[in-house]
Amino acid sequence: MFGSKKRAGTHGEHTAIVLDIESSSVGAALAHIAPGKAPILFAEQRETLATPRTLHGSGIAKQVERAAHNALARLALVAARLRGTEATAKRGEFTHASVFLSAPWGVPNLAAGKADFSPQMQTFLTQEIDAFAPDVPLSFYTGADAAAFGTSMHRGEGITLLALVRGEITELILMGEQGPLGYATLPVGSRSIYRTLQAHAGLTFAEMPAVLALANTQDSAYSEPLDATALHMLEHIVPAIEALAQRGTPSGIVVVAEKGVAEWFARMLEADLSLDALFTPGATVRTLGSQHITPHLGGHSPESDLHLGLGALFTQAKLVW
Repeated sequence: MFGSKKRAGTHGEHTAIVLDIESSSVGAALAHIAPGKAPILFAEQRETLATPRTLHGSGIAKQVERAAHNALARLALVAARLRGTEATAKRGEFTHASVFLSAPWGVPNLAAGKADFSPQMQTFLTQEIDAFAPDVPLSFYTGADAAAFGTSMHRGEGITLLALVRGEITELILMGEQGPLGYATLPVGSRSIYRTLQAHAGLTFAEMPAVLALANTQDSAYSEPLDATALHMLEHIVPAIEALAQRGTPSGIVVVAEKGVAEWFARMLEADLSLDALFTPGATVRTLGSQHITPHLGGHSPESDLHLGLGALFTQAKLVW
């Protein structure tokens, strides 16, 4: 949809590097892709970046670069071990690399019909992948590419609004039946929820998923900070949806986020009556999480990573047909 390719790839079986880079974490995995088979993910990993005191782009970029270098080094070690055994040698040979850059590093440019990538980040990652996997075909895509592809299996007919909730940024994509109609980014994400709960309820990051899961229960001890978080996020979300809806009235929303965050975000949108006028009557709010992706994978880690799974499925669609 929005991606670009550095070198042309080949068809057939592949062991692809899948690298997912967003505003607060770096995920990486190897994907075995073969015609007629579901992709198998292995060596999955995700490094969450330290929470900065202030959201300064250059400081976050340095954290991303370190995390990406470490992730590629670990993937190269796994591949070397596979090549050392005859039965698995083929899976240790890199044949492609797919890099997914989410906002702010990669965003769709609908007017130009292409993606806009951070030149500095793109150059760094190209050099890193060349160092670990010389001469391997490399493709750059946006995180929106993978999300839009994944939700095509999950959304209904008509116009759908995708809410891609990542660490520091939420991306809104208005999808028509023939492709994207509109795009926006918001300076709020899952960490916005966590920061409010941490500041007002004294919670640690490890406690957040459980609190979000219980957020809709009556007399929750965390109702007040959660309500404050929802109000803060809706102040950004509602005007952005209103602007996008001028390009087409959506018949539903699909929230793309990890479990816990996705469900809370969906409930927040359902509870806001001001959104009703922006959607068709009977509009639905659904979630897309790792539990919806894993049935389409041939193998994955016990704690499947949503965005690496989406990246593997998108890579398969690009490499094998």
